[in-house]
Amino acid sequence: SYLSPLNTTILYNIGLVYFKLNQFVHASQTFQAIRQIQETQDKPKIEKTDKLAIYSSMMLALSLWKCNDLKNAKKIFTEALKYCGKDPWICTNFALFQLENGDRQSAFDVVSQWFSDQDIARDQAFAAV
Repeated sequence: SYLSPLNTTILYNIGLVYFKLNQFVHASQTFQAIRQIQETQDKPKIEKTDKLAIYSSMMLALSLWKCNDLKNAKKIFTEALKYCGKDPWICTNFALFQLENGDRQSAFDVVSQWFSDQDIARDQAFAAV
C-alpha cells in the first residue's frame, strides 16, 4: 500500500523531499497532484480540519514562489489562509511572501490578524476558567 500513487500522505512526503532538494518544479507538481486527487475523491473544497490538504496547498504556494510564479503562489497562499488563518506556519510564510514581494502593508495585516486571533483565544480561555 505504501507504493500507492493515490496515497496523498505519501505524495506529500515525496513533495517535501523534492522541496528540500530544491527541485521546486517537481515539488509543485507533486503538491498539485494531491489537490487533483482530492478533487476526484469528492473533496472539491478544503475543510478546516483537513491539515494535509491545507499544508499541501501551502507547500504548493511555497514551491510556486520558488519557481517565480508569484501570481499563482499568492492565489494558493490566500486560499490556504482562508481555510486555516490561525495557523502560524501559514501566516508566517504568507507574510514573508508578501514582504519579499514589496507588499509590506499586507504582510503587516496578516501578522496583526494572527496576533489578534491569539489574543481573543487567550481571553476566551481565561474567561472560561
